[in-house]
Amino acid sequence: MGQQQRSQLKKLLANRVDLIPSSRYMILFLAKQLNALDKIEELVPAVESVPTYVAFSKKKEFSDVIAKYNRTLSAMKLDETYQKIIYKYTAATRK
Repeated sequence: MGQQQRSQLKKLLANRVDLIPSSRYMILFLAKQLNALDKIEELVPAVESVPTYVAFSKKKEFSDVIAKYNRTLSAMKLDETYQKIIYKYTAATRK
């Protein structure tokens, strides 16, 4: 998926297309890599919002891992670590 989105972003930057639908963080990540954050504009509100999930295999008992994952993610969101990671890779602020 990333390579296709990179190609679409390059078309946008070259004015070959006017709009590209994409995952917000993926496009911001790619635009940051291409030093093009200042050359794109995000439409607000989003055309569509799709939740993202993390899946764990049913083949193994992961209840302890899932519980630790959920606790850690919640703590990261509370202490701003989560947002700092998002910003590091995308320069995106909260929306």
